[in-house]
Amino acid sequence: MLYMDEKWYFEQYPDAQKSGLNAEEHYNTIGWKKGYNPSKFFDTIYYLTRYPDIEKAGINPLSHYLKHGIKEGRRPNPNPLYELYNIYMDEKWYFEQYPDAQKSGLNAEEHYNTIGWKKGYNPSKFFDTKFYLENHKSIKNWNISPLEHFLQYGLNLGYYPGNRGINYYSSLSYEECKKAILEWWWHVKKIPLNLHTPKSFNEKIQWLKLYDSTPIKTRLADKYLVRDWVTEKIGEQYLIPLIGVYDKFEDINFSELPNQFVIKCNHGSGYNIVVNDKSKLNMEDTKKKLDRWMSENFAFRGGFELHYINIPHKIIIEKFLTNDGKALYDYKFWCFNGEVKYMQFRDDFSENLKMVFYDLDWKKQYFYYDHPLYEEPLKKPDNYQEMIDIAKKLCQGFAFVCVDLYRLENGNIKFGEMTFTRSSGGAHWNDEKYNIMLGNMIKLPEFAYNFDTGEYYKPE
Repeated sequence: MLYMDEKWYFEQYPDAQKSGLNAEEHYNTIGWKKGYNPSKFFDTIYYLTRYPDIEKAGINPLSHYLKHGIKEGRRPNPNPLYELYNIYMDEKWYFEQYPDAQKSGLNAEEHYNTIGWKKGYNPSKFFDTKFYLENHKSIKNWNISPLEHFLQYGLNLGYYPGNRGINYYSSLSYEECKKAILEWWWHVKKIPLNLHTPKSFNEKIQWLKLYDSTPIKTRLADKYLVRDWVTEKIGEQYLIPLIGVYDKFEDINFSELPNQFVIKCNHGSGYNIVVNDKSKLNMEDTKKKLDRWMSENFAFRGGFELHYINIPHKIIIEKFLTNDGKALYDYKFWCFNGEVKYMQFRDDFSENLKMVFYDLDWKKQYFYYDHPLYEEPLKKPDNYQEMIDIAKKLCQGFAFVCVDLYRLENGNIKFGEMTFTRSSGGAHWNDEKYNIMLGNMIKLPEFAYNFDTGEYYKPE
């Protein structure tokens, strides 16, 4: 058991071993009152100090943590790395892979740290012993296993636990994706992720990625299939005209295309090629890009945006649109539980991208993320209310979604896309209070969706 380690307990506290009680009995009746720790992963004094309500109630801290604390998002020790332990040391997986380890009488951690790593065994699907040793050869000469070295030193130094690519992540199950999100979050934020009681915008986006990657989100993230849905909701006139849909580069007859057009892949973000002059299009580079994009599952490209997993890959070509020779004005409407709250404008015309938010009354806001604030006055579109009305129709039924709309110079409005996981929930806000403010606006669904089984369930 992770939080009750009898061997470790008796080694730390000889008086406990002499008591005649087993470790669990001693801790539950005597040990916790003395400030003893039941394992190296649970810090009794820390728990009672951090949560004075538990100390005041005189409750066994470990018992409280196991029954209530985990669900409440309480931490068992001050080390933020403890949450990653179960990612890199998976006892069930370890014993399934290495039956001799299970027969040894040792628990998985003991076997790996003393025997397994020397045989090249991996402690979990997320840690590659051979890879780590090849990249850090001196570890073999030290009295420490590769996993212990990684957790104590390597993780904070940015060392990689394995050589991974998109194909590796594509093989993960629904439950394994949770571990992958926890791992990704640590590398991005260097703080523990609270999936039990998320508070901030970024945390709630992680919750939605894991528990709310539903079939309807998959359909609407598909830049091809979303078109029929938009037509049903607001009308075909809001769609950018479609020139063609293809399964691969070789299917495109470029001689039949106009001089200007936009090539996109339907299954992700950033898969765009804007063609201003067909005669100058480098076909070899275009094929390489499209072939690479079509081979990728965007869900695993960065941050595990899991609603992209099951999108059938297509190449689409749309009509080229412009605003007086410049890029389209892009208005992103941030919607929370069926209500439009803010409009985000991004200055994509300058070399250094900037952004600004406005509320529905066109009052400038002063929160922003990842890029500087756009300081110049922004003219309110004369059909701003129509854009708000469109966004409201499209956002119904979702805890959070960005509805992206374009406004042409003649005033026409065109649908861009539905974005459910803005910045993959990894945004760096100019002030943490805005991260919390926006998080408070998201009411999470009561039920979660398992994309492996297709079933809804109530998360713990």
